[in-house]
Amino acid sequence: MVSLTKLTNLWFQGLFRRKKIKRSKPNYALARCLTTTHLISLGVGATLGAGTYVVTGQVAANIAGPSVTISFAIAAFTSILAGLCYAEFGSRVPQTTGSAYTYSYVTVGEVWAFVIGWNLILEYMIGTAADAAALSGAFDYAIGYRVRNFTMTYIGVFNTPYIGEYPDILSFLFTIIVTVILACGVRESAGFTSLFNIFNVIVVLFIIITGMFFVDIRNWTEGDGFFPYGGMGVLSGAATCFYAFVGFDVIATTGEEATNAPKSIPVAIVASLVIVFIAYFGVSSVITLMIPYNLLDKHSPIPDAFRQRGLSWANYIISTGAICGLSSSLLGNLFPLPRIILAMSQDGLLFECFGRVNERTEVPVNATVYPGILTAFFALLFDLQELVEMMSIGTLLAYSLVSLCVLILRYQPDDHIQTAPALEMEAEEQNLVVEAIKPNTAEEESSKDSTITTEKDYSLRNDEIAAFDTFSIEDKCVDNETATLLADSEARSSDEEALDQSHVTSDGPTRVTGRIVTCSCILLLLWFFGFNSTLIFAFDQILEKQILPITILVIFGILCIASISVIVSMPQSKTKYGFMAPCIPALPILAIYCNIFLMLRLSTITWVRFAVWMFVGAVIYMGYGTWFSKQGIENAKNRR
Repeated sequence: MVSLTKLTNLWFQGLFRRKKIKRSKPNYALARCLTTTHLISLGVGATLGAGTYVVTGQVAANIAGPSVTISFAIAAFTSILAGLCYAEFGSRVPQTTGSAYTYSYVTVGEVWAFVIGWNLILEYMIGTAADAAALSGAFDYAIGYRVRNFTMTYIGVFNTPYIGEYPDILSFLFTIIVTVILACGVRESAGFTSLFNIFNVIVVLFIIITGMFFVDIRNWTEGDGFFPYGGMGVLSGAATCFYAFVGFDVIATTGEEATNAPKSIPVAIVASLVIVFIAYFGVSSVITLMIPYNLLDKHSPIPDAFRQRGLSWANYIISTGAICGLSSSLLGNLFPLPRIILAMSQDGLLFECFGRVNERTEVPVNATVYPGILTAFFALLFDLQELVEMMSIGTLLAYSLVSLCVLILRYQPDDHIQTAPALEMEAEEQNLVVEAIKPNTAEEESSKDSTITTEKDYSLRNDEIAAFDTFSIEDKCVDNETATLLADSEARSSDEEALDQSHVTSDGPTRVTGRIVTCSCILLLLWFFGFNSTLIFAFDQILEKQILPITILVIFGILCIASISVIVSMPQSKTKYGFMAPCIPALPILAIYCNIFLMLRLSTITWVRFAVWMFVGAVIYMGYGTWFSKQGIENAKNRR
């Protein structure tokens, strides 16, 4: 039996054990074929879905009224803050798969990375199930709710709280279909998304332009006015509208599959968020100006608004657009799930069977199929409202930790991100270029790989070597792959030269100042939780000028200011990357605050479910991850 003391020691070792980034050929092969346009399409497809066709009407009718437009603006602002932090990380650590999980592993530590990776799995599974439920509703609406009526009549209904009213067979089937599409290959997935995105954007433009001819400003100025639910309605609406922007982080999971990740990822994140916000703002403005907010149908608000203005024929166009948009969003939410699982499995934190990549399709099939089936059962059993809140809490925590990581990294010495030795990286980069230039025969590549691969850092299996053996320029999506590899090698050499120069600066951060900032950032996270909890749950008492809640609020406010002051007083790193988030430290600090505020607006049952999910994750990490962590095993060998 393993002693509790040993298990505790292993856990504490993982608490601050960071992953070393090796700029070399990985031990799994994903196709590098996604351009900036592909990434923007993927981000828009993952985001521009249920937010347009469902959330807009629900928030306007029941939470915020016409001020839903401001709610969307607040949610967009919060998402853009996190998006800029994601963009900097995508530029700092471009050739990685795993998004916020990998970023946290490189920056903070293994335990924190597992927590965020486990929550990302939750986010993408629940997000996919939510989109499947919304797609099922839109499709069923278009055919007169025949599937729902058939299911309730001949199969039955649920009488259990916290699950759906009836088994949603359509959403189950949609999830299975998208899982099969993803398992076929990333290029097929990107093409499917792009095709549906085009029609989705056309329908959104149709809604905005056609609706503008039927606007009535009195719907904003008369009756209950623009703020029928007050300021708190706007904030509550923002917490719900935040769901509509979830999905852009799918772009950050494609580092291994992007042709030029340092440039493409930042551009794609910002561009997709701007496009989606314009669409949401335009649609929410038009429908609340067309008819009074209290007459909106919460299940199908846009078609119903056009019907009330005598444009029933538009229902067919809008319903088709909803189906296309939700299909694209469904694929976009499921797309990053296997890549998160793959990255965690390759690092030894999840089971090894999920770390295998199919040689033919270059897709992690096990990590795609089995989670996809589980997600389909979620879609079958739970309704949309239950799924949305559960997804939001994991997403907000992921955004908070990414912002925290960017803040910490800016104040660390330049060797904080551990990399392989420079000479080793240089040799391997040259080998990658040689591989692309030389004729690609199986025997030559097999012989070459056996001589250039170091036993210390890589232990490729025979099937993985074969995957690299068949790697040819014609098989990739990008023309002139040789030129791309040469350009990447030169860019990395420039980064290394800048890194070497940064070490000689005398006014840069040190390990001591870096630790001070790390501790201050973690404390700031706790102070924000305390400050926002007091502000939200004791708001009425504060308005009544009660001494105790005001005192507590002031104490947390002082602690927040003290931690921020310590962070600001420390020196920042002068190393430059392809994209740098502006206004550091203000931007990530504001992003963390907004994310925590929105998290605390979620319901109690959501926090209970979140606690159960985290307990399951803790059992997996303590029982498996602590023993099979690749970085932990490597560190143990180096200490011998």
